[in-house]
Amino acid sequence: MKSLRGRLLLATMLVLVGMWMLWSCLHIASMTSEHTGWWDKSLRDVAHQIITSLPENINLLSADSRRLQLPANEKAGHDDLSFQIWGSDGTSLLRSMESPTVPLHPNFQDGFSIEEVDGRKWRVYSVQDASGKVHVQTGIPWDAFKMDLKHWIKGAFLAALLVFITLALTLKTVVRWSLKPVTCLQQDIAERQEYDLTPLPTKKLPLELKPLIESFNRLLLRIDTAINNERQFIADAAHELRTPMAAIQTHAQVAAGSTTPEETRAALARLVTAVERGTRLTQQLLDSARLESNYGVKHERVDLVRVIKLVADEFDIVAQQRQQTITINAQPCSVCGDVDELGILLRNLLDNALRYSGQGSRIELMCGIAPSTDGITLCVKDNGPGVPDPEQRARIFERFYRADQDHRRGSGIGLSLVRRIAYSHGAELEVTEGLDNRGLCISVHFPVLKNDTP
Repeated sequence: MKSLRGRLLLATMLVLVGMWMLWSCLHIASMTSEHTGWWDKSLRDVAHQIITSLPENINLLSADSRRLQLPANEKAGHDDLSFQIWGSDGTSLLRSMESPTVPLHPNFQDGFSIEEVDGRKWRVYSVQDASGKVHVQTGIPWDAFKMDLKHWIKGAFLAALLVFITLALTLKTVVRWSLKPVTCLQQDIAERQEYDLTPLPTKKLPLELKPLIESFNRLLLRIDTAINNERQFIADAAHELRTPMAAIQTHAQVAAGSTTPEETRAALARLVTAVERGTRLTQQLLDSARLESNYGVKHERVDLVRVIKLVADEFDIVAQQRQQTITINAQPCSVCGDVDELGILLRNLLDNALRYSGQGSRIELMCGIAPSTDGITLCVKDNGPGVPDPEQRARIFERFYRADQDHRRGSGIGLSLVRRIAYSHGAELEVTEGLDNRGLCISVHFPVLKNDTP
């Protein structure tokens, strides 16, 4: 059964039925028990009351007076009950109208017993008075006892059935009322538009459902963030790719219209530069989208020196073409992070240094343990013009911000990626002067890696 309402009702009713059956079994056992049964108590009570009510001259009663009916108040609830009073010599002194003529208990032993008299089974109780002169026997036919038991079970069953029906209707109403907030929540979700990701209300929900809905709301928030990031990515891509695509189109048209080989080569060279810028911008936009959608990245120990060497090898040809020098000054060290994201971080720092430091410049990649914090520091230094203005230095990590406003050289995305990756790794960024008391140095201070052995 998949319905929560049905499960609650079924489970409750099964428990109630089980409790009723257990109670019925115990009650039936109690009724038929020799010592505690309801009929045994009645037989015993009537017998003792007869003994206390006997006249002293009971032996002088006439034969016509020895067959009596119990008074109405004594027979209330005991219509099939019979009694016999016997003398110590075995003489019948008194008996009820329905009682057999022979003793119900031939042995005249005190207590309860089951006897067969005149082919009929009886439940009998025998007791002797204190003087030992009179013996009283009370009994009820066994078939009457079973019939009474059947009537009682039937009545109890009908009463229980009525109670169960009442409880079922009550429980159905209570469960429906309790699950009303869930029904309202279901209607709220069903009536929402496709991109309506506002959090679901939790004010009137039961305490048991609040954690579930709060978790669902957090999921909605992540989905909303992902959709907004996707929209922002599309908008950014459309905006940023417009310029290089226009440049590519212009240079291609110029190359197509060139009349001399020199003009064609110059136009093609500019076309290649525009394509390179478009390629670089596309890669940065893709890296940005990857970071925005990269939830739950598992961080692990990363050899930072190995990352530095791999990234430096990627840019070796570019540096040679610009007559630039890349040097590595790295101590063995590791950080806790994602190797792909750390590669993007270093790649953008090095690309930024190569692009803005100018022809013939020097770029140094450093990593090691910071003496002041025992953490790991990664530095990318150059001896280019740098960013002397403190206000511009504070803004170089903003998205689409360009310190020199030269749209042909950068997109303003690379350093924003650096900041986001650094923050996701718990690292801090610092901008200072670079090599030879000039240029730019961007340092990334990573937190201490536990159990790190440099």
